[in-house]
Amino acid sequence: MVTRAQNGGSGKLIRAAAVAVFLIVAMAGMAAMADQAAADPVGNVQSTYWWSAEKSGTTVPAPPIVPAGGLWVSTDASGDQAISALSFTLPANQSAPIVTLSVNQAAPASQVAIVACAPMAPWKVVTGPGVWADRPTANCGAGEVAGKLNTADTTVTFDLSSLATTGAVNVVIIPAPSTGPTSGTTPVAPPVAVAPSFNITFQPFTASQVATSSSAQPVAPVAPSPAPVTAPAPVVAPLPSYAVQTPTPLPTNQTGLFPSYSLPPVPQAPVVTPTVAPAAAGTAPTGSALGSSPATLTTMDNARSWWARLLLAAMVLGLVAYAIVQGRKVSPSGRPRLSLYDVPPAGFERSAAVLSGSGRGLPPALH
Repeated sequence: MVTRAQNGGSGKLIRAAAVAVFLIVAMAGMAAMADQAAADPVGNVQSTYWWSAEKSGTTVPAPPIVPAGGLWVSTDASGDQAISALSFTLPANQSAPIVTLSVNQAAPASQVAIVACAPMAPWKVVTGPGVWADRPTANCGAGEVAGKLNTADTTVTFDLSSLATTGAVNVVIIPAPSTGPTSGTTPVAPPVAVAPSFNITFQPFTASQVATSSSAQPVAPVAPSPAPVTAPAPVVAPLPSYAVQTPTPLPTNQTGLFPSYSLPPVPQAPVVTPTVAPAAAGTAPTGSALGSSPATLTTMDNARSWWARLLLAAMVLGLVAYAIVQGRKVSPSGRPRLSLYDVPPAGFERSAAVLSGSGRGLPPALH
C-alpha cells in the first residue's frame, strides 16, 4: 500500500526535477542570447560589387568564381575589372573596427594587392554584379588601408579604424595601385607601373567578420592646486621699559601712623593686532588629477565559457540529487514515516502497550 508519505516524497522529487529542467533551459537561452550579442557587435551590414562586363540595359550572369552574395576584386593590364564595397554601423561604445574577409578564391595569390578607401558618393546595394557605370568612386587620396592576405591565403584583414566616421564605416575595395582608366580614383602619386593582374573573390560579408574594441569616455583632468599662501609672522612691538620709584622712608622722629604714599601708575603695553596678508582671490580645487587616457578593451570573445556551463551543470545535478535524497528519507527503523492519516501497521497496539507499561508479563526476578 502506498502511503501519503511516499506520495509526498515522489511529489517533491517531481517538483525538484521540474525546477532543474527550467533552470537548464533558462540558462541555455541566456547563453544563446549572449553569444548572439557577442557575435553581432555591428549593425546595418551591406555589401555589393560591380563588374566591367555589366552594361546599362543588359544583364550578364555573374561568373562562377563569385559565390552568391559574395564580393569580387579584379584587375588586368587594361585596368580594373571588378571592385566591391561594404558598410556597417558601430554601437555607441565600440570603435577601432577590424574587418576580416573570408577568401573564396585568389588567383594568383602572390599578386593580390587591394586597398580600402572611402567613397566620394553614396552607393546602392544590388543583387549580383552591379552596372559598371554605377560603381562608386574611391577617394584614396584622403586615406587608404591595405588589405593583408594571411599566409594560408584564406583571409584578408583590413584595419578600418582610420576610416570610421561618426559610428559608421563605408569603404570601397579596389586593386592597389589603381592605374586603369576605369577605376575613377585619383592616385596619390603618379603610377610607375601597371597594376598586376589578379582575381580574388570573397564569401558573403557578415557582422561576425567585424571585430571592435570597447572605448571608455575620457575624463577631463583637474587643474593642480596652487601653492598655499603663507601669511607673514605678526610683528609685536617690544614692551616699554620703566623704573619703579622707591618710597621715601619715614623720618626718625615721626610717630603715629605711617604717612600715605602711592606708586606712580605702571604704563600698559600697547595691544598690537597682527597683520595678515590677504589670501589670493579665488580658490582652486584640490586633489590629484583624475584624468585618464581612454581605456581600450578588447572585443568580446565569441567562444562560449565552457567552465561556467560546467559549474552550472554541477549545481543543477546537486539540486536534483538533494531532492532525490529528501524524497527517499525514511525513519531510523527503515520503515516509511507515517502521517496522521495512515493506518497503523499490525502489532502497533502491542508495541504501544509494552512501552506504556500496561502489558502483561512476569515481574523481573529479584537477586
